[in-house]
Amino acid sequence: GKGEAGTLACAASPAKNPDLIYAGGQNNGVSSGIIKSVDGGKHWTRNSKGLWDTRILGVWLHPDAPTGNHVFAGTHSGVYESTDGAASWTLCKETAAWGFVTSFRAGLIGGEPYLLANSEHGILTRRRAASAFSAWQRIESPGGIANNDHLSVVTTGGRTEVLTCIGGWGGGKLYYASLDAPTRATWSGPLKLPDRNYTGWATYPGQSLIFGRCSSPTACGEGVRPIGVFDTLGACQAAVNKTSPPPRGYTYQSKDPTLGGYAGHCYALSAFGPFDLHPQKGVASGRAPGFVAGEEIDCSNAAVDPRDRDHFLFSRGGEFRTYESRDGGRTVSRVASHDVGAFFVLIDSQGWYYTATQDGAFVSRDGGVGWEALHVVMHSRDGRRIDRVPHDYQRIVPDFRGDGIAFPSDQGLHILNRSSDNLTSAVGDMRNTMALSAILSPNEQGSRSLVVNLWDWNVGASWDDGATWAGWAKGEASPGSCGEGGGGQGMGRSRKAIMFHRNHFYNSSDGGRNWARGNLPAPMGAFVYVRQPGSRTEPAGACFALFSAPAGQVLRGRSRSSAGGGASSPDRDYSPELDDEQEEAGEDEEAAGGPQLYSPGLLPPPRAGSVVHLMTSSDFGGSWRWAPLQP
Repeated sequence: GKGEAGTLACAASPAKNPDLIYAGGQNNGVSSGIIKSVDGGKHWTRNSKGLWDTRILGVWLHPDAPTGNHVFAGTHSGVYESTDGAASWTLCKETAAWGFVTSFRAGLIGGEPYLLANSEHGILTRRRAASAFSAWQRIESPGGIANNDHLSVVTTGGRTEVLTCIGGWGGGKLYYASLDAPTRATWSGPLKLPDRNYTGWATYPGQSLIFGRCSSPTACGEGVRPIGVFDTLGACQAAVNKTSPPPRGYTYQSKDPTLGGYAGHCYALSAFGPFDLHPQKGVASGRAPGFVAGEEIDCSNAAVDPRDRDHFLFSRGGEFRTYESRDGGRTVSRVASHDVGAFFVLIDSQGWYYTATQDGAFVSRDGGVGWEALHVVMHSRDGRRIDRVPHDYQRIVPDFRGDGIAFPSDQGLHILNRSSDNLTSAVGDMRNTMALSAILSPNEQGSRSLVVNLWDWNVGASWDDGATWAGWAKGEASPGSCGEGGGGQGMGRSRKAIMFHRNHFYNSSDGGRNWARGNLPAPMGAFVYVRQPGSRTEPAGACFALFSAPAGQVLRGRSRSSAGGGASSPDRDYSPELDDEQEEAGEDEEAAGGPQLYSPGLLPPPRAGSVVHLMTSSDFGGSWRWAPLQP
C-alpha cells in the first residue's frame, strides 16, 4: 500500500463500475468535501462544487444508476444530490432543518421501493422511482441517532425494518422501526431482556463480576465487598453463603499467580445484572437464586442480519464489546470468542460478521466462532514492510461494489478482500490529512524541510518542500512520541524549531531532522521568539511561552530537553494504540477541566483557581525556566 491519509467517514462504489469511488469525511474542524477516484483509488480529485457543507458523514449511489453518476451526500446540514458524477451538487432544501444525515440504504414501504436515510432525529424517505431532486419526507424517531450510525435494514414480506440505537456515541437504547408509510413507523423498544426468577445458584466459570470495579484487592466500588482470601472456590462460596445481607452474586479469584495480589480473594456483590459478567481467566462468579430484573439493551452501534430480522449484533455502550441476539433481543450473549474492542458492527449479505474500532477491523466467516484481524500492509521508501491492524476506523460500509465491504478510517480507505485477511488500500494519492501546523526550515539542498503536526497518528515530514513525504530515517531522532496533535514553528532561516504537545516540548537545531524532548508541568498555550536587531525573522535566542496551572501546584522551575528524552526511535514502528490511549486520556482530562491542547499563539483561558506562568528560554527553546506571571 501507499501509506495512510486523512479522515474519511464513508465511501461508495458501483458494482458495474468498480474503479469509480466516492468518499468523504470530517475530523474536528477540518473536512474533505467529496473526493472521487476513477481508477480504483490510485488517484483522487476533489468534487465539491455547490457543496456548501463539506463535513461529509455519508455518501451513497442511487441503486438505479449503475454507472454511478447519481450520488447522494449526507452532511451536517442535510442531503446533497448530484446527477453528474459529483461535478456539481444541489442541496435538498427540505432536509436542511432535519439535522445531520449520516447514511443511506434501499428499502420497501408498503411493498414499494424507497430510498432511506438516517438523520439526527429520524429516518428520511423518498420514492425510489421519483425523479432526481424530488422531496424527501421524514419519519420522526423517539430520540437522537448518533452521527456515526450506519443505517441497518432488513426486509421481510415486503416491509423494511430498521434496527438502530437511539442515543449518543457512548450508548443508547435499541429499537426496531417497522416502516409503515413515508412519514410513519411503528417503533418497538427500547428492547429489554425479560425478567427472570432463578430457583438456585448459577456458576459462571471464566467470568468476573468485579472487572474494572476494584482499585486494589481490598478497595472496590459501590456494591462490591471483599470478604477475604480463600484457597478454593468452595471455601469462597461457603463464606458467601454466610454473608449478611445475602449477596446477589460473587466472584472468586483463584490462586493463579498471574492474578497477582488479587489471587485467592473472594468478593460478594449486592446486585447482579445480565451484562455484568466479563471474561477473565482464572476466575469464577456466581448468581444467587431469586428475582433478576431484565435490563434494557444499551448499545452504541447495532446491525441486523439482512437475511433474518431476529438476528443482530450490537456493541454495548461503555464496554465496547460485541454482543449477539438470535431471537429479536429476548436473549443476548456476549461473543466470547472476540474479546477485543468493538464499536462498529455489521453482518453482511453472506452472513459474515465484522467489527471495527481503534483496536482494528475484524471478520468472522463462520458465524462468530472464529475471528481474523484484517491487516493494512504498507511499504516504506526505505524498504520496510509495515503490517498494521490498529486503525481509527470510522465506519463499516456495506453495499460497496454491490455486496462488498469498505472500511473508511482516520487514515484513509481500505476495502475488504474476501480471499485474504489483507485489506486492499485505496489511499493512492489521497490528500486529505488534517495539518495542525507547518514547521518550515531551509535545508542543505536549497529547498525547504516541512515538519507537520497531523491528525491522525503522528508527526509527518517532507525534506523536499512537500513533493514527497518520507518521515525520519534510521539513526535520526524523530519526534514520534509527540503522537497526533500538537503544534510548533520554525525560526526564520536558522533551522531552529520548536514543538509543543501536552506536557512536553521538543526542539531541533537542524531543521527538524533530529529532535530532543523535555517535560513541562502543564501544557503551554503560546510561543514567541525575539528577533535579531533589524530582522523580522531571524532568532536572537530568547523565547517566551505561557502555561496555566492550578494555584500552588507549580511555582518556579526549569527543564532542559534531552536527546534521549523520550523521543521515539525512528527505526521502531509507531504504535497508534498507545497514542490513541494518550489522546483519549487527554480528551477526558480536558472534559473534566484538566490539561488543554496547545493552541499556537493563544493562551487558553485560565480555569478557576489557576495561575498563569511565564516560560523563558535563552537557547532557542532547548531549556526553559518558568515562574508565576506577575499582574
